[in-house]
Amino acid sequence: MCESLGINTVSYDTVKVWFRKFKTGNFDIEDEPRSGRPIEVDCEQLKQTIDQDRNVSTRTIELELDICQKTIVNALKRINVTVNFNRWVPHESTVKTSAREKRPVWLC
Repeated sequence: MCESLGINTVSYDTVKVWFRKFKTGNFDIEDEPRSGRPIEVDCEQLKQTIDQDRNVSTRTIELELDICQKTIVNALKRINVTVNFNRWVPHESTVKTSAREKRPVWLC
């Protein structure tokens, strides 16, 4: 379908779902609200959790915030927080590490 109509078209499955909704009189094409864990993590709440306990694990954060562990790891990367000696610390690139990263590596 995309080959004949272009890349900005919806999929055949989406059309089937819409058709089913339209048939019942629902003409709203937006997704319905879903239950379950939130997809987005509140970065401020995540920072506060880490500031309270620098040794907290992602598993503990997962249970506390009810967000999956992979989402937490991705959010920590976005806010530049990394683990250093089992403690969460802000990741800051120093001149020393930047110079080391640019140094050529010789393989014999």
